[in-house]
Amino acid sequence: MYFGGEGVGQSLERAFFWWLRAAENGHAKGQFLVGAVYGAQGNDEAARYDPAEVLRWRRKSAEQRFASAQFNVAHAFYKGTTVRKSHTMAASWYRRAAAQGFVRAQIASGTLYYRGEGVQRNRGNAAKWFCLAADQSSDRARRPPHADGARPTRVRPGRLDRALLGGPRPR
Repeated sequence: MYFGGEGVGQSLERAFFWWLRAAENGHAKGQFLVGAVYGAQGNDEAARYDPAEVLRWRRKSAEQRFASAQFNVAHAFYKGTTVRKSHTMAASWYRRAAAQGFVRAQIASGTLYYRGEGVQRNRGNAAKWFCLAADQSSDRARRPPHADGARPTRVRPGRLDRALLGGPRPR
């Protein structure tokens, strides 16, 4: 209500107040939103920018299977943002979100398998995650990464498996 100004005056400060109450009571989306407010720079009216608080709240949300939070926690581990960089931990969190159908996590999981970052390199698993994302009409998933840094080319749906494996689509 307060965030969008629906029926009341728009106020990020009031929205944050209610999100924080929900988060403290274990509400996964509230925890995710509190983390988002702590992560917004130049947003001192509700909460000061604090990367450690971002990760703390996002991790609480992620542990409750909130896919967006799982993706954000994975990204923090992948980049080494407020935590020690760990592609293994990133792969684990990306897979959790990917298993729930979160397209960006499916693409990230496919990329990690394709490159062998944090997991053993496995083109079959890469193809599986890219195909799952592509099945949800993700154009980005139809552009498999190239280890040599070359610009990827678009692959038609149903042909992604051949582009990655040179064979039929994995089931």
